[in-house]
Amino acid sequence: MRGPTVRAPRAAAPGAPGADRGAATVWCVACLGLLSVVLGAVLALAAVVEARQRAAGAADLAALAAAERAWHGSERACERALLVAEAGGARLVRCGIGPGLHPDDPPDALVADLTVESRAGPHRLRARARATTG
Repeated sequence: MRGPTVRAPRAAAPGAPGADRGAATVWCVACLGLLSVVLGAVLALAAVVEARQRAAGAADLAALAAAERAWHGSERACERALLVAEAGGARLVRCGIGPGLHPDDPPDALVADLTVESRAGPHRLRARARATTG
């Protein structure tokens, strides 16, 4: 005596109801994967923009601090710029104090010219700033 026969379900003919069984799941997974990739790219770009703004702000503040101390000597001015840049989350790369060479600079002014560097993951971003005394 044989038991009941179990038959495998027949595949539906193309275009018939039920022919696309599981296709929606595949499309949803593909769309979610694409959305995740786009979101990751946007977040990485936002991190780079934020680090660039941080570097620019730190450079501006460090240049102002150096210009404030420029009359006390280049060494003291650059030490002050270093402290301000580090407090702003950046690293001072170059510091120079000297007479203004730009036509808009006052004739007896000293100019603090700085470059700072900030990191965003593996990227290093540099910003440059100038500030004059007086």
